Amino acid sequence: MPLKDFLGFEKASKEISPRNFLAHAGLEANVTEVKMDRWEAGDVRREAREHTFLRYSQEARRRVEEMTANALGGV
Repeated sequence: MPLKDFLGFEKASKEISPRNFLAHAGLEANVTEVKMDRWEAGDVRREAREHTFLRYSQEARRRVEEMTANALGGV
């Protein structure tokens, strides 16, 4: 699920902004996806930490790599 949908952030830009990407530690809402596995009731924070995963969308990965390389001085 896209992070923008997970957060209910309908106004997220469709464009990837290098400035926003870096300002938000790479968690720009329009490139990040969230996956949550089922967990048992109990310590919600611990369970959420162990069962929540983030990744970049397939469509955005090349752009993410380019922005990261540029931020690191063109590595």
